[in-house]
Amino acid sequence: MIKFLRFFIRFFILFYAFLNFFGKIYAQNTNNIYSNIAKDWENKIQEMEQKIDFVQQEDSFEGWSLDSLQNILPYIKSEKIKCNWLILIGERYIAKYSTKASDLLEQAYQIAQKEDYTFGKYWVERTFASFFHQKGNVSKALEFLEKSEKNAQKITYQHGVALVYRTRGIVYERGDKPVLALQAFLKTIEIHEKTKNYNWLALDYWRLAIFYFKREDYKRGLNACERGEEYAKKNNYTKAIIRIYNWRGLLLEKQGNEKEALKYFDKSWQTLKNANYGTSDNERAIALYGMGANNVALFNKNPKDTIFANVALQYLEMCIDFQKQKFNSVNTDTYLKLAELYELLKNNQQAETFYQEAKKIAINNNTLVELGNIEEKLAKFYLKQNKIEQAQFTCENIIKFTQNNDLRKNALFAHKTLADIEAQKQNFSKAYFYQKKAQELQESLNLDQDQRKVARVEVEYELSQAQKEKDEQTQRIQILQNAEINYQKNLNIFFIVAFVVAIILTFLLLYYYRKQKKINTLLENQTKDNNKKNQQIEVQKQILEKAYIKSKKINEQLVILNNTIQNQKEELQINADALHTLNQELERSQEEVLAMNSNLELMIEERTKSLIETTEKLKESNKELETFLYHASHDLRRPLMRMIGLKNVAEMIFEYNYDNNKIKKEVLNLFEKADITAHEMDKMLMKLVMIDEVTQHRLGEDLEEIDFEQIVQEIKTKYLYFANDKEFVWEIKIQPNLNYIGQKRFMNIILEYILENSIDFANKSNPYILVKIETENQKLKITIMDNGQGIDSKEQHKIFNLYYRANIHSKGNGLGLYVVKKVVEKLNGNISFRSQKNAGTTFVVEI
Repeated sequence: MIKFLRFFIRFFILFYAFLNFFGKIYAQNTNNIYSNIAKDWENKIQEMEQKIDFVQQEDSFEGWSLDSLQNILPYIKSEKIKCNWLILIGERYIAKYSTKASDLLEQAYQIAQKEDYTFGKYWVERTFASFFHQKGNVSKALEFLEKSEKNAQKITYQHGVALVYRTRGIVYERGDKPVLALQAFLKTIEIHEKTKNYNWLALDYWRLAIFYFKREDYKRGLNACERGEEYAKKNNYTKAIIRIYNWRGLLLEKQGNEKEALKYFDKSWQTLKNANYGTSDNERAIALYGMGANNVALFNKNPKDTIFANVALQYLEMCIDFQKQKFNSVNTDTYLKLAELYELLKNNQQAETFYQEAKKIAINNNTLVELGNIEEKLAKFYLKQNKIEQAQFTCENIIKFTQNNDLRKNALFAHKTLADIEAQKQNFSKAYFYQKKAQELQESLNLDQDQRKVARVEVEYELSQAQKEKDEQTQRIQILQNAEINYQKNLNIFFIVAFVVAIILTFLLLYYYRKQKKINTLLENQTKDNNKKNQQIEVQKQILEKAYIKSKKINEQLVILNNTIQNQKEELQINADALHTLNQELERSQEEVLAMNSNLELMIEERTKSLIETTEKLKESNKELETFLYHASHDLRRPLMRMIGLKNVAEMIFEYNYDNNKIKKEVLNLFEKADITAHEMDKMLMKLVMIDEVTQHRLGEDLEEIDFEQIVQEIKTKYLYFANDKEFVWEIKIQPNLNYIGQKRFMNIILEYILENSIDFANKSNPYILVKIETENQKLKITIMDNGQGIDSKEQHKIFNLYYRANIHSKGNGLGLYVVKKVVEKLNGNISFRSQKNAGTTFVVEI
């Protein structure tokens, strides 16, 4: 026994050393791959720097994942390129609302300052502005944007200046400064129009549409989308097209035109599916949100049509799942839209839950702008529900966290609401206090004045655009006029030259006419003499032609006669040869028929004997194969059962006789694994035996009354040993007084192998299995349902195939469901299932 244990310990040590060796080789190969990628990018970036191509340098990193950037970073040697790489990783962490972003950007900033790397300073300062803006620190964000613009101007990077203005517009927009925001957005468009950067112009108009959407100016928003779509389609810029379609749909939905909105959401979805690039995660999330939002609006218009509510719920839940998978976080807008949907469904408890979920995300991410808007929506929700105390508490929270932040619109709403609440409570001193604060905030915001300023900026921009178009039109007209004048001059010159040439040609024609006239007179005299001679020749010619025609006719008649005689000779010879050949063939045919008649009976007898012998051999081979399968499976099971027994004996020996607890545990762990492996091999062999039994068993044999309760309990006890300590929730429903007479072996196969599948692919948390057995329409109906991993729709048509496994992590061997299918078919029954990935599977067997 000790030798046996030593053998296993040595085997384990060798196996570990083997894995460690190949692990080092794999790590070395991975390091080489990342090192080569880093070298390639260093060369590319250095080429771009030599060409002073900052646009390509900044845009070339689009599509890189966070994992790829982090894996390559240690292999970058150039300090400047390392600076860029840190900025990119920091940007990804900003999108994930991670505080780690500031540390990465700080490292990049130190490198840029140390290397005096102006492009790096510009880029990291602009990214820092986005970071501080997200944290609600508007003044800090504007300070960094000022620095970023100076550095972009220093290296004459106009696209960089435009991006600074774009970020500045977003900061002003969320800081309740619409005039400055609009001016910044228009400045971005102006720069990109001068540089003819059509892709970014498309994105500029898309961002302008979002600005108008937030200000509820849907008409101007749609105009911006239209302009952006024109630029996006010039270079077939798919990313911008998808975004513009989505926001066009949202703008139309806000206008109440849900049907037209649905067209653009569908266009966005189709474009997204056909897109051939890897940065469409944001666009996919927006598309899912848009479809959900549009169906919420349709349901709001048609409250009785719950189909819209169901579709909206489906799309919004898909959007949440996608965001969790791709970004490890959910956008607050999605939760807010779900809250709105549940409000429409009168499910206020669920609505409040999703408002609170959105609030949690904003608090965790420390995004104060979003938190202010969510708290405002939550307070309005409580007021609708007449929950005055909760609404008051929410408004007081808004006032607390907006004191040190530039979120005056939220604070204005909170003070107005608290004034109304205190007035209802007849606490007029507090109501007056809150009303006074609201008036001060109203005056500081100057909303009406801002509206007028925004309108003036829009009119000035439209006038400048109109003047620009007018100047371009005037320039085009001037060019056309100059072209027409030049054309007229060239035409006059052409006519003068043509007139001079015509005069010269006229004199030449007169000269040649007189000369030709003299020649014609001489030719006429010569022609008369020739005509006389021709007449004499013609008479002689006619005489010769007549003699020739007569001789020709005689020759033709002789030729025809010769040909006729020759053809008749040839035909006679051919007929004689054919007749001789035919006679020979008839003689041979008669001889063959006589020979065949004599051998026909003998051939039939021989072939019949051969077929009988072949059939017997096939039967014998089939019997031998069945015998081999039976004996092989039983012979293989013996050592497995012996291994299981050895494991049990080892446990007993170690329990009472072995003192070294550490080695004892390790060896017992090895035996435990050997025991599990042995049981898994035993299950596979039992399935092979089942295939043989299903094939050989006859219906009507071994009939008995079946105790389904006993069978299910035995299977439950048997397989929970391998359930990885999961606590399953079992629900077993067996029809009372179910007297079913059948073959217990077959029923056991059906239940065991379907339940084995449910246990192997169980849900990681709170696994649940339902077993329901009943009679329906004079048939036995077995239903087994679980909440496990489910089956991908692309794989569902293959699950009953022999040796099919759903994935490489599958514990089974691909025989279970194949055997079940064979048993059900043997019993003249039917098996069906329905499944959804990550949502469980239900099997139904009817016999």
